[in-house]
Amino acid sequence: MRVLIVDDSKPMRNLVKRTMIRAGYANHAYELAGNGQEAIALFESFPPDLILADWNMPVMNGLALLEYIKANKPSIKLGFVTSEQTEEMRAKALEAGALFSIGKPFTIEDFQQALEGILPKPD
Repeated sequence: MRVLIVDDSKPMRNLVKRTMIRAGYANHAYELAGNGQEAIALFESFPPDLILADWNMPVMNGLALLEYIKANKPSIKLGFVTSEQTEEMRAKALEAGALFSIGKPFTIEDFQQALEGILPKPD
């Protein structure tokens, strides 16, 4: 499967990818983007099965990215990895079609729990 990690912080993008690999998801292809607009630009060359997106990003935030996906690429799954963890945010995310929200800081187990049934089980 193809996983697109979208976060405006390059160190955080790399940390999410490392955590995914440590959580047992090393057999997936990964691509990284700095905001929603960059993510959409990658859809042609890297059509993702799953997007892990931050909520707060410049240019195009995570909610706008999710709304674009639901309108234009509904087969793509999206979950948030974000420090934004208010009840209002979670409700908006789920209402818009997000599958989950992992809070920052996060653990390997947070990813394993959120991705159970979404990505093939870790080896």
